[in-house]
Amino acid sequence: FSGDEYYLGSSDSKDFSIEHENTEVSFNGVFIGKYSDPVILEAVLFESDNGAIVGRTLQFNIGSQIVSANTDSSGKATASLVLSLVPGSYTITVTFTGDDYYLGSVYSGTFVIEKEDTVLFRHGRTLSVLHHKQKLFHIRLCLLYIARQIQAHLLVCLR
Repeated sequence: FSGDEYYLGSSDSKDFSIEHENTEVSFNGVFIGKYSDPVILEAVLFESDNGAIVGRTLQFNIGSQIVSANTDSSGKATASLVLSLVPGSYTITVTFTGDDYYLGSVYSGTFVIEKEDTVLFRHGRTLSVLHHKQKLFHIRLCLLYIARQIQAHLLVCLR
């Protein structure tokens, strides 16, 4: 302050540092899904003591699969991911890497990928198998009469 008609001028300087704000990630999505199906992943990024953090990127990892989404006005990021990993248990992580204002944070948990459903149906002598890619496998049941006994044989036809 250089002073004015009432006050003398003065100045002072001190070193100071601006600290990054702490953050937390909360995962609100599902913890289980089926192979080849899409899942909705949802997490919230917030300051430890001050509410939602808007407009930041969260990265969702399930095993080696990765998808990212930005936080909205409530700090929520939502992403869809089609599960392509072999069915089993995987680590799911949601990561905010941090920036000029905020420290990074990570959520970690377990995500289970289940086997896809398979449907069997019979039409006459044909047994069909419908699996997740909507491909049909036909199995023809042939009944043979030999010496007055019925013997069943399966003939597999892949189309």
